[in-house]
Amino acid sequence: MTSKGQITVPKDVRMKLGLKPGDRIRFLVEADGRVRLLPAKRDISELVGILPKPKRALTIEEMDEAIARAVAESSRVMIGIDTNVLVRLIVADDPRQTSAARNFIRDRCTSGDPGFVSNIVLAEIAWTLAAGYGYSRHQIADAIERIMETIQLQIESSTDVAAALVEYRAGPADFADCLIGRTNRTADCSRTATFDRKAAKLDTFELLKSS
Repeated sequence: MTSKGQITVPKDVRMKLGLKPGDRIRFLVEADGRVRLLPAKRDISELVGILPKPKRALTIEEMDEAIARAVAESSRVMIGIDTNVLVRLIVADDPRQTSAARNFIRDRCTSGDPGFVSNIVLAEIAWTLAAGYGYSRHQIADAIERIMETIQLQIESSTDVAAALVEYRAGPADFADCLIGRTNRTADCSRTATFDRKAAKLDTFELLKSS
């Protein structure tokens, strides 16, 4: 490592990841302290249809209802790229909206000026794919990881998301709970108080007992 914090990626690693001069990479610190090198070179077109096609396409209204069922009330935040745009891209169940979403991001977002994907949007994506479409947690985790690898998108807190994905894959907590615990830990919270017994199985939470 140089005095400026720069490192040289070994040739065998560059070949394994298919890295070329000028490619962008991200360093993700996982829950166990290991650091993962993630190439950020996927084009937005690679998100199209990465999940198995559902039996029918959900309407935007049904996506919103799925989110509402999962959290009891809607907490949608319109920041950068919205939940339904990314859901439409990765499920590709409505050709016209999928094309519009892909073209918008490709035309308006670049590696230098990427579209912003907030933590709450990622949580809503997980809720929608689970409650609305019935995808498995491993399919959902893979989809979110692919979003993180897309060069035209910037994740609000990629390190927290990566750590949350490790915990989410292991189960049984919701992805939103895993992400809450990780973002709170980053904010120097030793624990996050909860009544949720599934979330309390994570080491970032503390179960409150009602008397």
